[in-house]
Amino acid sequence: MVKIDIRDFTLIREAKAPVLCKRPCSLYSVMLGNGEISDIYSGDNIARLGDITLSECSFLAEIPTDARIVNAKSVYLKLSGIYADAEIFFNGRSYGRVHNSNRTYLFDVADAVHEGVSLLEIKCKKPLKGKNLLDSCGNRQSGYELAPFVADMGIMGVCEILSTNSEIIDKISVLQRHGGGKVTVDISIDTLGAGEDVRAVATLTSPTGKIYVGGLSSYKGSIIVNDPQLWWPRGLGSPSLYKLTVSLYSGEVLEDMREMNIGLREITLKTDGESEPLMYINGCRFMPLGATYVREDSIIPEINEKRAERFVSSAADANMNTLRILGEGLYPEEYLYDLCDRYGIMVWQDISVRYSKPPIAVEFAAGINDELCDIISRVSRHPSVSLLYLVFYSREGDVVPTSEAEAYEFRDSAYIIAEPIARRYAEGLPFIKNPKSLEDTDESSLESEIRLIHDACFASLPALATVRTFAGEGEQNPLSRVMELHAKCPDAIIKMLVNTASHYRYPYDFRSFIYATQIASGYSVLRSVTRARLTDSHTSGAVCRQLNDSWPSVSSASVDYFGRRKALHYYEKRAFESVFASAVTDGARAYFGISNETPKKISAVFVFALYDKTDKCHFEKKVEVSAEAFSRAAIDEMDFSHIIGGALSDYYLVCELKREGVGNYRTVVLFTPPKSLDLRKPDIRVKIEGSGRDYEMLLTSDALALATEVSFDGIDFDASDNYLDLNPDYYAKISIKTARTTNRDELIEKLRITSVYDIGNVEKCQ
Repeated sequence: MVKIDIRDFTLIREAKAPVLCKRPCSLYSVMLGNGEISDIYSGDNIARLGDITLSECSFLAEIPTDARIVNAKSVYLKLSGIYADAEIFFNGRSYGRVHNSNRTYLFDVADAVHEGVSLLEIKCKKPLKGKNLLDSCGNRQSGYELAPFVADMGIMGVCEILSTNSEIIDKISVLQRHGGGKVTVDISIDTLGAGEDVRAVATLTSPTGKIYVGGLSSYKGSIIVNDPQLWWPRGLGSPSLYKLTVSLYSGEVLEDMREMNIGLREITLKTDGESEPLMYINGCRFMPLGATYVREDSIIPEINEKRAERFVSSAADANMNTLRILGEGLYPEEYLYDLCDRYGIMVWQDISVRYSKPPIAVEFAAGINDELCDIISRVSRHPSVSLLYLVFYSREGDVVPTSEAEAYEFRDSAYIIAEPIARRYAEGLPFIKNPKSLEDTDESSLESEIRLIHDACFASLPALATVRTFAGEGEQNPLSRVMELHAKCPDAIIKMLVNTASHYRYPYDFRSFIYATQIASGYSVLRSVTRARLTDSHTSGAVCRQLNDSWPSVSSASVDYFGRRKALHYYEKRAFESVFASAVTDGARAYFGISNETPKKISAVFVFALYDKTDKCHFEKKVEVSAEAFSRAAIDEMDFSHIIGGALSDYYLVCELKREGVGNYRTVVLFTPPKSLDLRKPDIRVKIEGSGRDYEMLLTSDALALATEVSFDGIDFDASDNYLDLNPDYYAKISIKTARTTNRDELIEKLRITSVYDIGNVEKCQ
């Protein structure tokens, strides 16, 4: 086989000079790079997004095609990620239209290729349709996860010439059968071309280097692994990966070879007689804890692996073990699933089908079939992909269901088409359909399978450094037009204001307001997850609204567009601990419980103490606790009325779980919203040690200091913890890694310490 990877293109437009570009590339990114249009992320430019005129254009590539290619029996043009309604020309001959960015298209161009230089033209007619996230006034977005839709045209995926005198590999299906302490890996391949004396061989290399070999008779075969090293998600074990190599030989000549990582794991859904099904992996119950992942950028060519890893690593740092990946729009590239495989993060994958009025036409069904074959065969071999979830959607200008019955009819018809494809390429993976109507899809998907912690996911402002990238001094106001344009949901800012006001006093400056919105969002999620993990009779998981931002915005994400971790990140890190112990309060009563999401029984000492607003301890109790694997248990229940009386705002609880050989888990629990507390001014002291980019910090306080934030003016960093609750009986030790090399003196000079006491404090603002 001869393969040519086509990366260099020339963009051709009417009345414009040709522009050289490299794949991935798009008309929008070229126009932006040439200064023809303004950055949509700056100021109120997003309001004029719909005014950008994208006329027809062509991406041209000159491809050296020598005699080896010209004389080959089969020559294919392989395209994927064509983000446009486009016509494909090869050496002047049309090969038809492409109009699905998630499809992989193969064209047999053997009859058009010639020796010397061949010309590929991708003639983009118009952008693909997308949800219109702006209203006529340019100040409204819809869809909390979705970025602004940029009407763009370009090449985002694969662009290759493949030639062979025999056969080459098209698709590879990898299925697993577990039982009797061994795993049987069933492998089958689809090929392109025609040849004689063609044979296929598969090898599987274990994490320790052990090699298993299997022949593929008629392109199907099995490899038995008698001593499997299983793939586990975070908190349950190691995400062990095997390297699968599939080689295709023509006689003794290696014609084609594919390599991929796979993981050996078994996933099932069981009801266990409860109302909601539970997920099991390798026979162990698994509680999904995580958030929704969105593409890294609205400008498609700016999506890349480096940015994706920052977001996925942040999810891992926040103790997440699950990411929900949306199916509408452009599906993620392979690297995102590879990252989830490596970090041990399970993927709940939406499989989206665009709505069509029933009955489904034959040609529409064929289109669904082709797209789903490409998508499911691509994602299902990844061990991280744990659930395929069929949803449907409509875009601007589409027909929509006129009744619930019509919506259900389409859903059921689409499932009938998709289910055999899932069986072929993803047998063993749970594959379910949305039980709700179309109108409920965005907010209520899969509530019967995995709990969505959406109600508690209020929006918050990003870091001040991020706000400054899109809002000038006069627009750094939560009610400004620019700020509203950079809020993903129409009512995001209103809800943010209400949620912040319900927890904290009025901030007197914008920096304090940012801080207040962030800790209000984090505090709400922590309370919601705590209640779900400790008091709900049956909880199958907690998936929050949004992990990351795909543009600088006001949102419910825990990591902003630039990868800066918001307060919510650190609150989720505590809420998603595998072993979690805390309290839920109701008036003066407190319920103490423990949730153990590990495969082992744990024993520990749980200490809880009641303090007043002067930080005097009035009550303390130590309890020997144990919790079986994958269980929750009550620790104690106390009524503190005899101490507190009606003065709920004058007291707080400190809960601490002490486990031998493991870092202690500690949290402060309030009886009222933080705004009700009459806090003393804390004297927070910080000691910094380290150099370069790595530092250790020790924090102490002489009074209760809620949500103590460490920050440095002009220096980005990641911390092992932040937004800490300090009191006189506790000191916190955290590590930080700065984004650039610095020194201890600079950090001390630029250090800022903020706590809840500072919100609304006039003295602090002066």
